[in-house]
Amino acid sequence: MALLGTLLGVPEPNELDENGCYSHGSIAELEHALIRSVEEGLEGDRTEPAPLHLSQEARWALISALQKAIRFEMVDYAGWVADQLGALDLEALRRRLAVIAIEDVAAGDPLASAQALAVLGARDWRRGQGEQRVLRWLARKLAAAHGDRSAAELLDSAHSDPRVVWTDLDALDERAMCRIVDDPDRPFALRSAVAQLMAGPRFAIGDMPTATDRSPTPLFQLIVEMGTSRWGCYVAAMTASRVRNVMWTQLPIIDRWVREGSPTVVPGPDFPKSLIGGILGAAYDCHTRQGNAALRRFGSLPAMDRVLAGVEPRHRWAAIGDAVFYGEGAILAHRVVWSPESQAVYDWIRLGPEWVRWRRPELAPELLPATRASLHELNAIRSDVLRSWGGHDR
Repeated sequence: MALLGTLLGVPEPNELDENGCYSHGSIAELEHALIRSVEEGLEGDRTEPAPLHLSQEARWALISALQKAIRFEMVDYAGWVADQLGALDLEALRRRLAVIAIEDVAAGDPLASAQALAVLGARDWRRGQGEQRVLRWLARKLAAAHGDRSAAELLDSAHSDPRVVWTDLDALDERAMCRIVDDPDRPFALRSAVAQLMAGPRFAIGDMPTATDRSPTPLFQLIVEMGTSRWGCYVAAMTASRVRNVMWTQLPIIDRWVREGSPTVVPGPDFPKSLIGGILGAAYDCHTRQGNAALRRFGSLPAMDRVLAGVEPRHRWAAIGDAVFYGEGAILAHRVVWSPESQAVYDWIRLGPEWVRWRRPELAPELLPATRASLHELNAIRSDVLRSWGGHDR
């Protein structure tokens, strides 16, 4: 608990560098304490490694299954998947755990998310401890945590809200951008978009303008000026440098919720979490070949055909994939909500994919419940597809 208190405290002036950013020395000192806390956890870990029984063909499905297992808080299963994936591709396991820490855990468990990013940077220490052992422990640790998908959802809001006009925002000067990001009365989609622009073209995604030489330093300075905690400063810096993901830009928004609010744990909807050939059915989504084949058949079921009847043919395939993602794969077993605005982000995302929110809002109340009600049929289709493809056993 002492370490968590340190994490959630605000950096002192002597922890900043000459630019007013959280310094490399402060990061190293905090990281030492984080690694020591992981060592203490490993000392009590008696989990035995699972023998490999899946083939290299299962790699993509295992990456997906790991993320779903952690979202669903399936602790033992997450450890088993980590063993299987680590035996096939240790680097893929390491990279995916880092992404999960910021995309799916983050403020749901600040200590666990910070520990994951610290482990990612401690190569020699990992090898000394036994890399597979460390990563299995970390997978179980993240799965035991309650979740928070706010970073990804804030990005989603900025890139789907038609009120966000990227070229207009890109034309603002630095001081105007800082005022927007620091103004809690502004719409969260707008603040999210401006924070992304402040990071510069290296972190640009989607339709963001890239014809700029903007440096991320002013955003790192703003993060400190906004009173962001050590956790927020550290996770932002490590997500930018180690994960190289634009989600770091959302930390000043999220950290303010944590500092000014109080946590409420909200359970997610229940639905079947079937295993197919040892792998979660939810892992077979639109990012796997078998998942794509299953989703095409799933979209023709009467229940799904009825709810998607008004969707234009050119949007139908994306609609099916998104309905399954938001209705199944992106669900957290428990989500930590810190403030009214973090609740508003959660309420916004529960309406389903962006094409529903903005193009067909009348579908929103029905789409995701209809998808979840049909998951038994979807898993039967997935099982049939996997069987026809020969499975993943060695």
